[in-house]
This record gives sequence, C-alpha cells and structure tokens, in this order.
Amino acid sequence: MGRVAFFDESVRVRNPGVYVLALVSVSARDAPHARRSLEAMLLPGQRRLHWRDESAERRSEILSLLEALGLHGSAYLALLTRGGRQSRARALCLEAALWDLRNARISEAVIESRGAQDRLDRSTILHAQKAGIADEGLSYRFARPTNEPMLWAADAIAGAFSSLESRESATFEAIATRIAVPKHVEDR
Repeated sequence: MGRVAFFDESVRVRNPGVYVLALVSVSARDAPHARRSLEAMLLPGQRRLHWRDESAERRSEILSLLEALGLHGSAYLALLTRGGRQSRARALCLEAALWDLRNARISEAVIESRGAQDRLDRSTILHAQKAGIADEGLSYRFARPTNEPMLWAADAIAGAFSSLESRESATFEAIATRIAVPKHVEDR
C-alpha cells in the first residue's frame, strides 16, 4: 500500500500577501484511523474542521493531533504582491508539490475541490506530467472537505503557515514545522 497526499490552500491578502498550498501525506493503510481521529474532534453541530473557524486553543489541539498521528507534509508558500494573481501562485506551488510527490514516490493525490479552479489544476497537473515534473502515473481526484476529513489536516497546515502575521503564529508555526516542511516558491 502506498501513500496518499491531501491538498488544501490558504490565502492571506495583504501587501505582500501569502498564498499557501499545503499537503499532508499518510499511508493508505493508516488513513482510516486518521480520518476517525479527526472526526472525533468535531464539536456538536460541526460538519468539518476549518482553521479559520476554530479558536486558538482548538487550532493548537488540531495541530497536536496531526503530530500525534505521525502525519507528514509540506507547505508551499508564494508571496502575492499587489496585483499578483492567486492562480499563478497556486500553479507554481502545485508544480513544486508534484515534484516532491514524484520524488517521494507518492502516486495518489486528493485535492480540495475549488469548483472552476479544478479545471486549471487539471491543466497544471497534465502540464507537469508532460514536462516530467509529476509522475505520469499520478492518480488524482478532487474532493469536498465535508466528504474527506483528511483535507482538514491539510487545511490546518495551510492555515498555520498562512497566519504568519498574527500573534498566534509563533505557537502554530512551532507545531506545524514539526509536521510540515515550509518551502518558498518563487515565480521564475
């Protein structure tokens, strides 16, 4: 059984802003246990965990759970300057992530669906496969976070790294860097 990578994004629009694409990988064998553990954190009435909706205490608890589960990931960060396009930042981050997936021999990816953005992501993935950046045999699909709890883990990593300007960021970043490696992506 191989590993599966789950992707989500976070955007902070400031000048400069930051675009973060995060991934969390887990073995296919361990994914059901991780899903159940994440679902166990839901509060009454909650349909999903979402970084922006959680308190600072809950955010720390979520990151600690990810660490306890032994999840591993990466956070790809691109600066957004005034007038910078999020779609370009996303494509650059996705290409960098696909390269890392190839090198880590991860052959399956689940990306949080963004509706119309999915078409652009497919194009980026196909281009990366043709260019040898991504494995030609990469299997990928788009999912909604209400249907795939592992996307919550990627959301927490993305949220932790995108909150760099907040007072809470030092705590979150300290935990998040034990789970995910931050990688800065630049437009060439």
